[in-house]
Amino acid sequence: MKLGKLEMLLKGISLLAEKAVFLSVCFFIFSAPYSKLLSKRAFIFSVFFWFLFFVFQYKKSFAREMFLKTLLFKRFVFFLSACFISAIFSINPAHSFEVFFNRYFCFFLIFLIGDFLGRKKYAPLQIAVIFLLSGLFLGIGALNDYYYSHGERLVYSFGKGIFFSQYLTMYLPLSMVIMFFADGIKLRILGSLSFLLLYPCLVLNASRMAWLGSAFSVVFVFFFKQRKKFLILFLIILTILIYFFPVQDCNRFTIRPDTWGDRLDLWLAALNIFKDYPIFGSGPGTFEKFLYVYGPQHGYKEGAIHLHSHNTYLEILSDTGLMGFMSLIILLSGFFRLVFAVLNLKRDVTNVNFILGFTAGIISTLILASATSIIFIGFQDAAVFWLMMGIVMGMCSKYGKLPSIGGSCCRV
Repeated sequence: MKLGKLEMLLKGISLLAEKAVFLSVCFFIFSAPYSKLLSKRAFIFSVFFWFLFFVFQYKKSFAREMFLKTLLFKRFVFFLSACFISAIFSINPAHSFEVFFNRYFCFFLIFLIGDFLGRKKYAPLQIAVIFLLSGLFLGIGALNDYYYSHGERLVYSFGKGIFFSQYLTMYLPLSMVIMFFADGIKLRILGSLSFLLLYPCLVLNASRMAWLGSAFSVVFVFFFKQRKKFLILFLIILTILIYFFPVQDCNRFTIRPDTWGDRLDLWLAALNIFKDYPIFGSGPGTFEKFLYVYGPQHGYKEGAIHLHSHNTYLEILSDTGLMGFMSLIILLSGFFRLVFAVLNLKRDVTNVNFILGFTAGIISTLILASATSIIFIGFQDAAVFWLMMGIVMGMCSKYGKLPSIGGSCCRV
């Protein structure tokens, strides 16, 4: 009898812990654009309650259930191992290990938490709603600030400077998919409101690579849905709407290298670092240290605004070498292999629509990453990206063994 009561108590604690994880992640999503301190605290609470859930739910086998059932576990560990080895051989090991544990390892944990939530029955709807509401809040604050300030580019929301491009490339495709394809009129209305507020933000933020990434995500979604005729009409409408939100910097409509700022010099610096440290790189987080050595001859003074290469892939290549870069490619290829296997099954349309929306946002963000340093830099927006990837993997795990595009087993 006592054993039965104990089991009930443990089950009750694990249930409360699960709800606490969800609430902590919701608060993290809302606070991430605005506060590094609040978002980190929300992250810490989510990790604590996530750990608590597995300990009370699975007891001795909690570690196996916590880690090994994640579809991308091996590939993610391989990537982390490559980065850890790179830190060992770093030109500044203390700094590299600090970066490794403050960024890379935290992104792994938030990915696992996203995977955990993605497996839950309520995940597709409730998590998508949280992202839509966050997008609404972000858009209202941004357009309000822009209306009163009329700055050259939209970079504020409720008076807080925000790296808008990545949030837009993550949130806008999800809003679009829900607006057109979600079940239920209320959800579609919410998706429409989010899209209608975020699209002007995308235009006024004037990030050319965010425009390209978002446009590609639109093409990806409508091709998958086999709505090619509607795609052309939708792209024409979006293009026409640009003229209602005039971009003050006309150079944003060109692709001339002289409008790219310091990017060419930064990319060349990253490549030069890679040439000198091709296998393990110079160490995680060392581009910001080496920039002043490998920068252009006219140079950057230490403490200048440019700490990163403005190209995520080149920075990974310079920081972690071929070992880290190739392990990242393996991780991302495993992710898309699984996602496309699920999308091709065409089962459970509701769940597939949410997977499609999140994946479109991830693709859009990865395109943006070719012209700016994101997904591994800082904490807030990068952690949201890895949370989304984890959520998608959790949703995919519901399908059991997945066939690859070529037909073989796709469990990785």
